[in-house]
Amino acid sequence: TDVNGNTSTCSGTVTVNDNVNPCCEIPVITCPSNIVVSNDNGVCGAMVTFAASATGTSPVITYSQNPGTLFPIGTTTVTATATNDCGTDICTFTVTVNDTENPVITCLATANITTDVGMCTSTASIGTATGTDSCGTPVITFSPAAPYGLGSTTVTWTATDANGNIATCTQVVTVTDGENPIITCPADVSTCSSTPALGTPVTSD
Repeated sequence: TDVNGNTSTCSGTVTVNDNVNPCCEIPVITCPSNIVVSNDNGVCGAMVTFAASATGTSPVITYSQNPGTLFPIGTTTVTATATNDCGTDICTFTVTVNDTENPVITCLATANITTDVGMCTSTASIGTATGTDSCGTPVITFSPAAPYGLGSTTVTWTATDANGNIATCTQVVTVTDGENPIITCPADVSTCSSTPALGTPVTSD
């Protein structure tokens, strides 16, 4: 129809073909139960295998993440899809990977330090422990903290990873007194006595 009301017509044919096998069955898929595993040794995740099953006429099953691949720490939802010429069916399940591996920590064996000037304790550096983890750098802490008294003190170092796993090692801190005492002599004595009074020196340490 144009703007002035004139019209023209034509016709066409739409043909719908039935190409579906009358014996075809719509797929019905069944997912595995939710999966919980620990991370693989030295890896921040786990290689996880699984398989869904499906009924129907020759269904093809696909996954949003394929089995046998690396799943990260945490929970991943997997969608499984079964498809054939008759239709599609889906189901979902979860794969949870827990970090159960402790970090690795290395301590210095010993620390030999001397007392601070004017003190019977030491705040000198004792070095630091080092730590590694498959899921990042762990937090390093130690106890007890300085100052350290004379003799030997056992210091415990702790590495804590992002998922709360810990590892410890110990270090012996030995403090020695390297500072001489202070002595002040009394004043000089000038006398003809054979038993002069010499006074008493003053000492401190």
